[in-house]
Amino acid sequence: MKKTRVFVAGHTGMVGTAIVRLLKKKKNIYLITKTRAELDLSNQFEVENFFRVEKPHQVYVAAAKVGGINANIMKPAEFIYENLMIQSNIIHAAFLNKVKKLLFISTSCVYPKNSNQPIKEHSLLSGYLEESVEPYAVAKIAGMKMCEAYNNQYSKKYLIDYRSIVPNNLYGPGDSYNQENSHVVAALIKKFHEAKIKKQSKVILWGSGKPLREFLYLDDFVESCIVLMNTDRKSLNKKNVFRGIHGDYKTWKLVSCVYGKCEAVIINYDKNSSQFGKWEKFILSPNSYFQILIPPSYGNSFLVLSDYAVYHYKQTKYYSGKNKQFTINYKDPYFKIKLSKKKIITSKRDKVADFIKI
Repeated sequence: MKKTRVFVAGHTGMVGTAIVRLLKKKKNIYLITKTRAELDLSNQFEVENFFRVEKPHQVYVAAAKVGGINANIMKPAEFIYENLMIQSNIIHAAFLNKVKKLLFISTSCVYPKNSNQPIKEHSLLSGYLEESVEPYAVAKIAGMKMCEAYNNQYSKKYLIDYRSIVPNNLYGPGDSYNQENSHVVAALIKKFHEAKIKKQSKVILWGSGKPLREFLYLDDFVESCIVLMNTDRKSLNKKNVFRGIHGDYKTWKLVSCVYGKCEAVIINYDKNSSQFGKWEKFILSPNSYFQILIPPSYGNSFLVLSDYAVYHYKQTKYYSGKNKQFTINYKDPYFKIKLSKKKIITSKRDKVADFIKI
């Protein structure tokens, strides 16, 4: 099976290191990483040339200039400039080189400092940011909005899926214990450790003690990133193309037509079920606001009725590939499937699928 080429930008950082470590455990992944000496992500020419040569299929944007409160206060110009350049170069170069899937890793400081707790997504841009990290937060908001803008303008035509994800305060392997740049959990660990070594009776912490913090273990966050990257798929096809009927015995799917108009055929392929062979037909379009939840052991297919259509899948498992799926021939007389069009276009896989033997 062809391997998915995955570029992890910022692979030496805390989050990037964890992404690489967990992706190495996955099958059919070809990892692409570059050190700062090999690739200057703030240099537009270098980044675009890198994408032209390496041609990644997926990109994780974990690269950023990061630091603690003190570092943000002392170097605000560096934080806003470097982060804007890094993320803009990567996102735009990814689009120019036909990368379909990109995940931009943001930060919780993009939310207003006086947000209601717990913070909701709609709180973004609803108030003033924390002054000490404002330049960094503004850069990250720009990255999130850039992903949103590219999706809004290009997703239907080019099937791109550029997303951003906002973790709360992370802790775990690879965190920095540097006094100037550490995050809160690492800073607390170091302060209490040093106090114990020096036999101090108290530890002084910055702040008023009023802000609430939520902490997330690094590997849990990274696993969610990998799932988010791999559980959504889109299929763009022209009029009269029929895809399917395919399925497996482990995966739930939530399907919809996000552009154009499709005729979906869903069939029960559980040979232990009394409803084996039963099928239903649905008309899907963006205007119908209609989605279909498909259980394991059910076959999924669609026929394009409009000039073009985009069929969207959400899956509970990574795409397993055609070799691990069953294929039902829609012409099989056992099922008596009736499509609304007689002259259809199918793939070789679907044309040569065997008829069922009972």
